[in-house]
Amino acid sequence: MTGQIFISHITKGDSRGRQLRRCLVEKVRDRGYTAFVDEEDVSAGDMWRSETYRGLAESDGGALLLTPDDCSVFSAVRARRA
Repeated sequence: MTGQIFISHITKGDSRGRQLRRCLVEKVRDRGYTAFVDEEDVSAGDMWRSETYRGLAESDGGALLLTPDDCSVFSAVRARRA
């Protein structure tokens, strides 16, 4: 099997989330996919937004890893925009 999976994780000092991401990346690669990991594939000095969009556009699927705190932040932003 081939293809690319986009994996993004909001770190905010969350070691369990980073560990989960590493495990997910390993499983994705074990199954023959390439993993685009924003923290690994976007280098310092790159235009991070365009590189991230490129990685997402070139991917066949994706995973966004969030903590409950991250979800509450997104909910607050959405509420302010409404």
